[in-house]
Amino acid sequence: MFNTQQRDKLLELKKKFGSGFIAVFYISILLSVCTFFIEYKYFLIVLFAPTIIVMLINPPFSEKKGVFRFIAGLYLLLLALATYLWL
Repeated sequence: MFNTQQRDKLLELKKKFGSGFIAVFYISILLSVCTFFIEYKYFLIVLFAPTIIVMLINPPFSEKKGVFRFIAGLYLLLLALATYLWL
């Protein structure tokens, strides 16, 4: 009985955190498609940056959050640099 309650509680907690990420991902896809027709140079940064920022705030891995945040931040910096050089 106690295990089922704990499992249900954990599943509800996971649903709360996962839903925001999905919304940001879909919005960034929609914005990137719109941006592609207006100014194609910003396509990559608009597509990936919001998702990376959400993952920086709430990393998916619970054990190695620092390493994941470092790699995601480095990737975001690389993406911004690539977009700047593309301009």
